[in-house]
Amino acid sequence: MAANVTSHPFLAEFQEATTTAGVPLQWADDPSLVALVRHESNFKPDAKNPNSTAYGLFQFIQSTWKHFLTEVPYPTPDPYWQAVGGFRYIKKRYGDPSRAWAFWQATVQVSKGKWTREVALDSLPTDLHAIAQSWFDKNWAGY
Repeated sequence: MAANVTSHPFLAEFQEATTTAGVPLQWADDPSLVALVRHESNFKPDAKNPNSTAYGLFQFIQSTWKHFLTEVPYPTPDPYWQAVGGFRYIKKRYGDPSRAWAFWQATVQVSKGKWTREVALDSLPTDLHAIAQSWFDKNWAGY
């Protein structure tokens, strides 16, 4: 009999967080969400960006944390609360994990010089173009 294997170490916390964040339960193990968190922090809740205030599983900067995760102080290493904030942010900014992951991929490809801005914008839904353009102008990457 095979062992029960989850796609990430915080599946139970993410499942619980979906209720608090008001998103579908499927988000807890959505392949796009798993890819996004794996690339942002490799599922390390105490991951820190040495060049900014970005912290945690979703690599929130302090201002994003204050807006989407008011219940706990920055930087709380609890994966449940980080998932609550991450889900709220994705829901508000992108609508769902697949759109957040597409945005992440597009901005990272431009920051690495692998795609032109035009190619990146063509890969995104039109309603994300203005946000992406702003990120390109600031030389940001990620979501």
